[in-house]
Amino acid sequence: MTNSISTDITVLEDACEALAQQGWAARLLRHWLRDEVDVRLHVCGPQPWLEVEVLGPYQPYDAMPVADRWAAVRVDAGDRVVWLGPQRCCASGELLQFTLALLQASVAELEVGYCRLS
Repeated sequence: MTNSISTDITVLEDACEALAQQGWAARLLRHWLRDEVDVRLHVCGPQPWLEVEVLGPYQPYDAMPVADRWAAVRVDAGDRVVWLGPQRCCASGELLQFTLALLQASVAELEVGYCRLS
């Protein structure tokens, strides 16, 4: 595992712990795809139909032009939308703020500070 990948996973672990301490149902999901680990921070929203998955490091994503930013999938009543957040090199507090925004803000509010990909 490269140093940047282990750093990204540490940031996700820190965000997961902080969210859990604030009462959110948060957990890290780890799936092996070929020889790579796909790590995601999964958080259940305040309503049962809302959840967020912050995408962790995964080698095939590195070729994407937005690989230097955190990306997350917001699932709202079955509608899946991918959002781009802060730079991957950000402090863990910025990733936490991005995740909380996806859980609590309206789409209109999210579009002010973040980029909607789908």
